[in-house]
Amino acid sequence: MNIKAYTTLALLALLFTFIMSCSPESNVDFPRKPCLEPTTNNSFKLCNPLVAMVNDDVVVVPAGFETDLASIPRVIWFIHSPTDSETISPAILHDFMYSCPGKYSRRTIDSIFYSSLIDNLVNPIVAYEYWLAVRLAGSSHFNTGTHCATTDISAEKI
Repeated sequence: MNIKAYTTLALLALLFTFIMSCSPESNVDFPRKPCLEPTTNNSFKLCNPLVAMVNDDVVVVPAGFETDLASIPRVIWFIHSPTDSETISPAILHDFMYSCPGKYSRRTIDSIFYSSLIDNLVNPIVAYEYWLAVRLAGSSHFNTGTHCATTDISAEKI
């Protein structure tokens, strides 16, 4: 094989490795749809807590939490809108976990986001695009210094 063939194989192997790093690793379930009130600047506030089951953990996004849903530039809303129904709960969960990561790393939160998109029946290619966007551009929004208070909501109360 020539150098071009080796380069192509190396790039394909790198791309495969990158794509495999976003494979669904968590089971994410939202028992109820979120209740949202519009605020200003294309943001929304939760009317009620949003509960997410992430594997065996219960993650509760408190009522009053403000989010822009998915931080998608307005010029491409005709392709991917932040108000697409199947992406709303995953986007809220991701925004909350970025602002209050608790025991989760940024990489894990991004993986949970990808898994929650897949579990919410988002097209795998679209879920990958969302995952790639947060991996490439999300670091400035991640708050490593904040930890969430524990909640008394258990899986039995949901």
